[in-house]
Amino acid sequence: MTFNAPDEVTDSVSIVDIIISVRNNNAAARRCLASIYTSIGRAVYEIIVIDDASDDPGLRRWLDTEAAAQRITLIRNEIRRGYAASVNSGLLLHPTRDVVLLDSDTEVANNWLDRMLACANSAPDIGTVTPFSNNAEACAYPFEGWIRGVPGDLGLTRLDALFSETNTGLKVELAAAEGFCVLITRDCLNRTGNFDTERFGEGYGEDVDFSRRAAAVGFKSMLAADVFIYRAANVVIGPDKLDIINKTNLLLSALYPDFGAKAQRLSYLDAPGFARARINAARATFGGGEFSAVMNEQDLQPRQLDEQKIVPRRPALPVVLHITHRRAGSVRWFKTYHSADLSCRNLVLRGRPSRNETTTEVDLIDLSMGLVPLMTWTLIKPIQGTAIEHAEYANIIRWVCKALSVRAIMISSLVGASLEVFDAGVPAVWIAHDLFPLCPARHGVFRKECKCCGKAELTRCHNENPQYPYWSQLQPTDWLALRSALKERVAATNPHLVAPGERIRDRWIRLFPGFKNANWTVIPNGLGATYSRGPFVTEKARRNRSDPLVPDDSGRFRVLVPGKLTREKGLALWQKLFDELRSFADILLLGCGDYGRAYENYPGVEVVADIDIRSVPERVARWRPHCALLISELPESFDWTFSDMEALALPSVTVGPVDGRRIDDGWNAFVVDPDVDAIINRLRALDASREKLSVMADILRFNSVRTGWNMVLDYKDLMFWPDWEPGEVDEGPEALLASLGRRLKNQHEITRLRNELGVREHESRARDDNQRRLEAMVLELAAQHASTLLSLSWRVGAPIRLLERALQRLWYKLARRQPERVRRARPTFSMPLTASDDARASVSTLRSRSAARYWLCDALGIPDTSVIVSGGGAQADTSVLKRFLSIAATVSCRSPRACFVWCGPIQTLALEDLAVARALRDSNDLFVVDTNQENEAFSGADVLLLPATQGNLVGGPESVAGIPRIELPPEADTLSMDATVLCVLQYCNKGQHERKDPPDEHATELATERAGVEREETVPL
Repeated sequence: MTFNAPDEVTDSVSIVDIIISVRNNNAAARRCLASIYTSIGRAVYEIIVIDDASDDPGLRRWLDTEAAAQRITLIRNEIRRGYAASVNSGLLLHPTRDVVLLDSDTEVANNWLDRMLACANSAPDIGTVTPFSNNAEACAYPFEGWIRGVPGDLGLTRLDALFSETNTGLKVELAAAEGFCVLITRDCLNRTGNFDTERFGEGYGEDVDFSRRAAAVGFKSMLAADVFIYRAANVVIGPDKLDIINKTNLLLSALYPDFGAKAQRLSYLDAPGFARARINAARATFGGGEFSAVMNEQDLQPRQLDEQKIVPRRPALPVVLHITHRRAGSVRWFKTYHSADLSCRNLVLRGRPSRNETTTEVDLIDLSMGLVPLMTWTLIKPIQGTAIEHAEYANIIRWVCKALSVRAIMISSLVGASLEVFDAGVPAVWIAHDLFPLCPARHGVFRKECKCCGKAELTRCHNENPQYPYWSQLQPTDWLALRSALKERVAATNPHLVAPGERIRDRWIRLFPGFKNANWTVIPNGLGATYSRGPFVTEKARRNRSDPLVPDDSGRFRVLVPGKLTREKGLALWQKLFDELRSFADILLLGCGDYGRAYENYPGVEVVADIDIRSVPERVARWRPHCALLISELPESFDWTFSDMEALALPSVTVGPVDGRRIDDGWNAFVVDPDVDAIINRLRALDASREKLSVMADILRFNSVRTGWNMVLDYKDLMFWPDWEPGEVDEGPEALLASLGRRLKNQHEITRLRNELGVREHESRARDDNQRRLEAMVLELAAQHASTLLSLSWRVGAPIRLLERALQRLWYKLARRQPERVRRARPTFSMPLTASDDARASVSTLRSRSAARYWLCDALGIPDTSVIVSGGGAQADTSVLKRFLSIAATVSCRSPRACFVWCGPIQTLALEDLAVARALRDSNDLFVVDTNQENEAFSGADVLLLPATQGNLVGGPESVAGIPRIELPPEADTLSMDATVLCVLQYCNKGQHERKDPPDEHATELATERAGVEREETVPL
């Protein structure tokens, strides 16, 4: 008899039997007993090991040694009796003690037994107590269905201590105990009886049977939410074991018909979910790898539950509504906030734009259910830019806030919204990710960083800034009125204004002094799971115990250029320094977008145009760059790329000006002026003294990473957000969201079935059409065959054909050869395309230039207020394309309304010119169509840019009658090109004031055609 206390045990001390049944798993049994030996606590226990006829001699000798040392009480079965019978022998050993049944593949920590006894003694009707584990069913953590190891990086001991501190005394009712670790009170055993060895002697279902028999006499099964133990992952279930499980489930259903419904209801209610959420929040406070692990588990949970068809009801949480748009920076911020906020339900209300309007539809999205909207409202009156007042949008905001009991509104962007979001009657937080709506160009940059923005500057920006967005239907007076209304609204409602950095706050106050006295707070953004863990360590570096951050100093200098290369992100600067940089350095363009593909064939340059953000740390670790080059000249409100590189402990060479309160030159980055020579000289100096980069990498490695959890806590402190307990939050909003979620899933299923039905119908129609064509072919061939047999030539040639066949047979017979089979090619037939079969044929029905222009704008996504300049065609060559692109690049920088349409391919260009074309396409200044759409592109254009030699147009000169034509210079000389640019600009500036008429009546006909209505009559343009 062995106890955990060294002192003599008296009869007044309550002793607990820990019963462990083992068979042939030597290593697991050793770990299990070792964890019990090293655990601490005040409870007195005796370890009883039942060896169920193990045939492992090593295990048998070790158990004999432990028993001889009086560390365990050993019971050995001479023949195998099974789990239930073995445990029953342990239960009968001491008829007055509580017992703990523990699987031999489990491990415990700390004072686990004290906490389980406290849960059992907290109420007289508690019969069984089960802890949390990594491998359980209803008691699994981090979620039901998780069957991996101990989650996170804390390890068993620290994680169990976190459970003890966070969920002290918390218990949850279960449908049945789980036998991997269960404490059974002696009172429950006496009234319920031992395990049923006749029905459940094969080792499955005995825990459920015991729990249901205990419930019948008034005892409950409880989960001790403050205890966590480790259980090894299940091995692969063989056919014999699977057959036992199926038979046992049928038996349990017959004995306890109500158990399945109760277990399903408790699984749906997910009572342990609240306890899991508290542990998630506590783990997130550790930051680093633990925060990253929690975020990854949150991302994995919906997919895992969907695969297992488990749909638990989510706990009722306070609802926060986010007002945002579709741009990348705001989307990344919200996704990080959503994943890190474990105590609120974060919903998104964002507008869906069209070609000419900023918002035509409003979507309500729950990111935990995916990006498909839960609800969508179509606005009768679309929103341009930002509305001062909009009755429809205001009603949507009020309904959402009332129906979902919204606690707070967080405004990430007012793009496509109304200022009435500040009047919703709930606390509002406005995050200044950029300068919109006071600056329509969002970043306060026009050729250089703006120092002021009055009416004159705004008008010039409106007419000439290429970065001006497509809300050109708004005039400068509209933006000035919006500024005044916004200032009054902010002064009246006093929302919290949050800046991600002090620099963006200072720029707001400098450009718009009316916001100087606003309620400003600086809350830096936090990083998500991808970068919170820090630098990625490759398996090779871990195995060799080498430093994963130190590149090979004997090779060439390695420079990483992260992020997309666009016009506002340093595109022009990159083009100037590329050739000289690659002369002494290898380059990795990581996530550069379509523009970077132009550099794929250069030696020493590796291009990754598109990459999942979760793969970036591993890709950087495998390439092992010396430094990162950040060439964006845009004054960012929060430089995500710099934070990413800082988290990966990669020194950055950053093009200034930068936020000096965040970036310290020579300490956490190297700051350089936006000049080609200055950048190249700094990189060459770092190449010559690479030890500076190693020192900076060491500094960055030990800097703490600000996570999304830290950011969320700062926002909660700003809003004085209280902690909540189960039952304090109204269940109505969660029930409504669950109903919308079920409707969304039903819509997905209906859509899938409709698509499948459409495919089947299309295949059926195709088979019917093919059958009719074949029948028509057979009739035609039969008629041709009959006419041939009746023809005079066939009858006259009959003797000649008979003689020819006789000679062939004679020839094969003499040559002793078998005649070869002649395989004839099967004739192919094709039906002529009709107007309804060919999408391009619909243009041939257009009766006017305005209808042609409407169709072209709709097909390419060009705003109606743009000036379309078309060129190219089947007769154009590469030199014409090069001159066309040169003019397009110059004009688009001076007129935001010019859109160029080129008819023909662009792949024939050299790399430098191809890069210009791709840059223009990135900024929606260039659209490329095929030459078979030349008629449409020319007929719908506002002006044609064609060489003098191109006289014969598709459809004849009458097809483009009345369209102004500007002659493309024969050679790219400066004077001729400048004159052409001025002509195009003159028409663009003129067109923006004159063209205000909407499309004519043929626009309705086009919409009917796009809906699938066939036309019988076609009229050429």
